[in-house]
Amino acid sequence: MSSLLLVDDEPASLLALHAVLEPLGHELVQARSGRDALRLLLDRRFAVVLLDVRMPDWTASRPLPSFASASARTASPSCS
Repeated sequence: MSSLLLVDDEPASLLALHAVLEPLGHELVQARSGRDALRLLLDRRFAVVLLDVRMPDWTASRPLPSFASASARTASPSCS
């Protein structure tokens, strides 16, 4: 089962996302801030990150480089 990270500072938005996605059977993990999301990304892997880009502790251009950096540190190597 894959994990999805839902990031939003609005509880109603997280509730709506959870209601829509829960029937799909994935593990849903919630973060209420960009900082919390980065902590989670450094600790584990997610198949998808759904991110509100307008949060008080985040700017629209900041999450992508930070998340990419976090993902690169936690990515598992692949063999072909």
